[in-house]
Amino acid sequence: MLEKKLEIGKLNDAYGVLLTEHQREVIRLYHDCDISLFELSEQFGVSRQAVRDAILRGERLLRLYEEKLRLIEKSDKIKALAKAGQSASFENKDAFFAEIAEELD
Repeated sequence: MLEKKLEIGKLNDAYGVLLTEHQREVIRLYHDCDISLFELSEQFGVSRQAVRDAILRGERLLRLYEEKLRLIEKSDKIKALAKAGQSASFENKDAFFAEIAEELD
């Protein structure tokens, strides 16, 4: 469950601006702040089912955006390569950047 919350939090950080303000906020409160469906339904004046539907719809869209755009995947690859680059001595920086570009294709 914690893994899912972290995944959705990461996706929401990257792609949340592509959701409606309501979806983005409900997802943030539910996953990041651990607010229950009941509390959210009271806060927004809608049913628990409406909150659940907004969360599921938003999560589905976030995953779709990552599937299509792969921004988080690319970012993770760049971080791993940069970390590897710090520990290895590259005499030719062009070779290092070529390796990064190849990994991102």
